Amino acid sequence: MNPEQARALIPPFTAAVAETLRQLQALEPLLGRERELLGGRDPEALNAVIREKITVLAQLETAMRGMEDLMQRAGLPGGGAGGDTLVAAAAHPPELVDQWEQLKTLAVEVDRQNSQNGRLTQQAQRGARTALSILTGRQATEGAYDRRGRDKTGLTGYSLGQA
Repeated sequence: MNPEQARALIPPFTAAVAETLRQLQALEPLLGRERELLGGRDPEALNAVIREKITVLAQLETAMRGMEDLMQRAGLPGGGAGGDTLVAAAAHPPELVDQWEQLKTLAVEVDRQNSQNGRLTQQAQRGARTALSILTGRQATEGAYDRRGRDKTGLTGYSLGQA
């Protein structure tokens, strides 16, 4: 990639970096709220945060795809390495350099938080499986549902009461 090609890609790349950074900044507090709600007893609030998270993730994916497309057009590898190369070839516009560094730092933090939330979710699933095993007399390693989502507890069709 010659300097002229790099300069031509800088405005759309700068816009894509800014949009990706905005989406990561929107995602970070959602992950914090999700983490708080994972330990609570408000499934409706958790579902609302998850729906919002999915919306932001879709927008983030679109923004990241835009960055990847620009890097591909420049003949660069995707991800951080390609972005680092493009930013370095751009004669260091300060706002792009700053946003690119913020993006990389925030992406690492968001990934860490998302992984932490995933671990909390797995712990909650194990707890639910243990509780179900106590109630049903089955081993905790078995899920409550088969691969098609059908109930394996044997409780389907039984009513515990009627209103």
